[in-house]
Amino acid sequence: MRSNKVLAGVLVLAVSVAVESVFLFGAVGSLRNGVDALVSEVSGKVNLPDLAESLKSGEGVQQVLRNMNASPEPEGTSEPSEPFLSEESTESSPDAANIVSDGKSQLDLQRYDAAFASFSRAADLGDAEGAFYKGYCEYYGYGTSLSYDAAYRDFDKSAQLGSKDGLVWKGVCLYSGEGVSKDYEASYYCFEIEAEHGNPVALNGLGNCYKHGYVVDADYGKMIDCYQRSADGGHVMGLVNLGACYYDGFGVPVDKAKAARLYQQAADMGSSLAQFYLAQSYYDGEGVERDLEKAKSLAEAAANNEHDPSASDDARAYLQSHRF
Repeated sequence: MRSNKVLAGVLVLAVSVAVESVFLFGAVGSLRNGVDALVSEVSGKVNLPDLAESLKSGEGVQQVLRNMNASPEPEGTSEPSEPFLSEESTESSPDAANIVSDGKSQLDLQRYDAAFASFSRAADLGDAEGAFYKGYCEYYGYGTSLSYDAAYRDFDKSAQLGSKDGLVWKGVCLYSGEGVSKDYEASYYCFEIEAEHGNPVALNGLGNCYKHGYVVDADYGKMIDCYQRSADGGHVMGLVNLGACYYDGFGVPVDKAKAARLYQQAADMGSSLAQFYLAQSYYDGEGVERDLEKAKSLAEAAANNEHDPSASDDARAYLQSHRF
């Protein structure tokens, strides 16, 4: 193969001289046919008329050689766009699956450092679920510093590896602008894909889109349906958002007692936002009997909860501005 290319190069050099003569003296016929056939037999890549045109236009012989040796792009191909989710699911290796399983057990036991270490190892092995849980820990600050940038990168990585959870949480970040610029359209499509399969996180995200009219027309009936199904699936933000709708009468009749019950469920799951909302309910005596001690305790819990910085900041401000 190498000798063929060398021979082809020599022939091209010879042809370049011949072609210059062609343009000077007009002697094209037999010279072109004979040399073209010889070069094509050697390399299968050179066409003399094209070569002549290249040289005539001033393209150097070295450039012509580079063009000759370059591998052509297959017809009909183009740069692929980044998919939301890989068409091919990536199965975990036995080792990675065991590591992820151990990480989940550590997470349930609130041994966050050990959990994050396990998920990081699995992610390094190219495991989709490991990458997702690593991002989940980074999103909430479990066993590592809270970092939305790192979380988004790992959610995106896990989605590319075929994780449906990774796809949904990528949508969460795109919706809220955490670790990436806000993109409601991209987030909507992340949610829509998995909401159809009953994913509670995706349903909550889709409910937000219907609430605010992002990408789709605002539809409070569909919003409530999404929040209800998300809450039924045990998603903490589905519970909080549904509770807020009942508290404010948004899409449903006002029912502050039901709102307080929903907040309580989410607060028991560790939601600082639910703890803060429930603190206000106890302080004002709305939906529950007024209880300043409980209100203060819940507000302090929210203030000290580092997994939602915005809600924690609001709770601290609330404690400073209210007398208990």
